[in-house]
Amino acid sequence: YLRIWNISKSPEEAAWVKASPATNQLQVLNSADISGWLSAETVQAGDPTAITPNRVMALDISPMLQNLFGAVFRQKGIICKSGFGPQTGFAMGLSISPTGAAGSFVGINSATDGSWASGLTLIPCSTLSPISNSNLVYVREQDAGGQFGNTLISSMAVFG
Repeated sequence: YLRIWNISKSPEEAAWVKASPATNQLQVLNSADISGWLSAETVQAGDPTAITPNRVMALDISPMLQNLFGAVFRQKGIICKSGFGPQTGFAMGLSISPTGAAGSFVGINSATDGSWASGLTLIPCSTLSPISNSNLVYVREQDAGGQFGNTLISSMAVFG
């Protein structure tokens, strides 16, 4: 699940996306979370900096844990394969963090020549999800040119 935020509300309000059935639709885990949202309000995928520093996206991996292992548990860490590209002329980065705090990010960065960037990242997981018994994983995209290409993050291993 991906946490989204209605930043038009004060304070900001969160909901968790469980699917995207079409390019212009999102399906949320709990419809009550968005019952007061209006179509003209601004919704973003990254956490507001008052919630999590450094503009990160919070992911709850409990559906994957249930599907692969038959149970949801507080994973201690995860190995992720990540990659993105190609975009010419812009440096980009994709980082994963256990908390979203400064100094906790591990990731990959691209060159400006348009080549793909890829790598493996081992990251501890320690923040309990508010919607399951798993720990959150935080992801941050860095794109100075506003031209982020294809992005992939997938799990290679989970530590129990």
